[in-house]
Amino acid sequence: MSNSALAKIAKRSLDRVEKQLREVVEDYEGQIFIWDVQSFKELINSFVQDDTITKTLVDMYRTKLKAADSAMLKIKRHRARLINTKADIRKYKIENYDPKKHEIFAVRSYGTVERIKRHIGTQYAQLTGRNSKEVTGRVDRGDKLSDVTGEQIGHGEYGSAVSTTKAAMAEAVLGTKTAKKVGSRPENIELYTRLQSRIVSYKKSMGINMELAHVQEVTSRGGIRKTYTPILSSQDAQENLLEGQDERKALQQLRKDLRKDYQDIVNLQGSETLLEAVEAVQLKNIIPKGKNIHYKGKAKPRKVVKNKGKGKAKSSKQQNKVVPIITGAGVPNLHKVNPSRNPRSGGSLISLIGIINESLPQVVAKNMKDPRLVNRTGRFAESARITDIVKTPQGFPSIGYTYQKNPYQTFELGNKQGSPDRDPRQLIDFSIREIAAKHAIGRFYTRRV
Repeated sequence: MSNSALAKIAKRSLDRVEKQLREVVEDYEGQIFIWDVQSFKELINSFVQDDTITKTLVDMYRTKLKAADSAMLKIKRHRARLINTKADIRKYKIENYDPKKHEIFAVRSYGTVERIKRHIGTQYAQLTGRNSKEVTGRVDRGDKLSDVTGEQIGHGEYGSAVSTTKAAMAEAVLGTKTAKKVGSRPENIELYTRLQSRIVSYKKSMGINMELAHVQEVTSRGGIRKTYTPILSSQDAQENLLEGQDERKALQQLRKDLRKDYQDIVNLQGSETLLEAVEAVQLKNIIPKGKNIHYKGKAKPRKVVKNKGKGKAKSSKQQNKVVPIITGAGVPNLHKVNPSRNPRSGGSLISLIGIINESLPQVVAKNMKDPRLVNRTGRFAESARITDIVKTPQGFPSIGYTYQKNPYQTFELGNKQGSPDRDPRQLIDFSIREIAAKHAIGRFYTRRV
């Protein structure tokens, strides 16, 4: 099964993104809360111009947090980790941490800080006669975002948002030695590269760096580190809600993309490897006709190898495809092809699929200039790919390729908008030859499949 290993890696990566992590993080025992004292004072003063009330509420908040900190640091199994995390925050000055504005406390969990915040909200209401929502950031049904005030507790400002942690876990799975080895196989390069690009797109959309040493929180295999410490902070309620919307959209897109990639891999999983197909054809050529020959092994002698694959993904789509094979007159040796006809071995021809596909979209996009098709959305360039390489009777490679035929096939000669300059086949052929020249590939043919 050529893609079974890659399918497992893609599934593990998808599982990390779909993992129900928020409850785990919020209930995680032993967290750090960075309290923005300055912002809290400014929040109270924006509603009540009474320094006594402001000081009273600040002292209440601090007293409660200190008590939570003291209780947490008495737990031996968490003490060293929490103390070290505090030291790291001060040392690296994570994000906008400022010792003049912020105070750091160890707390049992997210719920601990939420309960303290609600208590302060109750005290605020009693001291001022105003609604506690003004400082707690509580959102009730029917409230407009523009009317929300106060502070909410979140993981996103100083630590990593839950969505970012999920993406980091998925990235770690794809970065293992095993995943890199599987992904480097010629038949897997395209799909493995696509999986990696999903994480890159997520990071760009969120404007984050998940590689900083001091915020590493996942293992090399995509799990949560034992030394992981969630970092909480008080954030402006409106900003927290807006950030949450952006995080959800980015994570939903990442999840959708990884699901599609996994399904694509699974749909191909039932096919034989290219070398298995070649072996079957070799056996057909080796065994004399009319002879009753007994043989052992998985390969069965066949003139043409066809595969029909079904995956377990939630799709009724069935894929039929002819496995690309390299054959010639007689029984070719994969490592000894007639040098006068083709300087490359069968094994090298196989690897060409991965080599060309790796850079074909970029080269096609570069060559899309007037009077050819012009690159506007990137869809055409991204759809161009090599599907198979077979050998002609004369011994030369014949490279099969495809592209997104709807709507671009209309520009092929003979079709409604056919044009010699805008024919997609000419553009892709030109691009393949440009790549081939860099790899000293000799004479070959191209064909659209």
